[in-house]
Amino acid sequence: MSAQRFAQDKNDRTKASTDSKRSFLVEAGAGTGKTKTLVARLVHLVVVDGVPVDPLVAITFSDKAAAELKDRFRAALEVRRAETPTGSEDARRLDDALEDLQRGIGLALPCEQMSLQSQRDGVVGRGGEQRVEAGPR
Repeated sequence: MSAQRFAQDKNDRTKASTDSKRSFLVEAGAGTGKTKTLVARLVHLVVVDGVPVDPLVAITFSDKAAAELKDRFRAALEVRRAETPTGSEDARRLDDALEDLQRGIGLALPCEQMSLQSQRDGVVGRGGEQRVEAGPR
């Protein structure tokens, strides 16, 4: 990879990890860092934007991938917490997120479970289109 292309790739990954005002579609092969980028984005949402774990959802293709994503997210939160001064707002957010994960509050769902849950919860509309309603759960 050329230096210019490497710099652009790094810039794109940084944007995908930290720009919470935009949505991103990340399309890449196995082992290219998609999960690492997603985990960095989730940590950013929790620490910088103050989003609790409860409304965060990451859809994966298998139970194994969901478990790995959750483990990597927890590990990233733990590393960030170890680096964060006790008593700070960031520390409180990290502690809350880790406690929520410990209690088993969501995050990653395999897509087949998401489909079943969506049908159960009535979020699949007529004709099979998906609709998402904003607001508290």
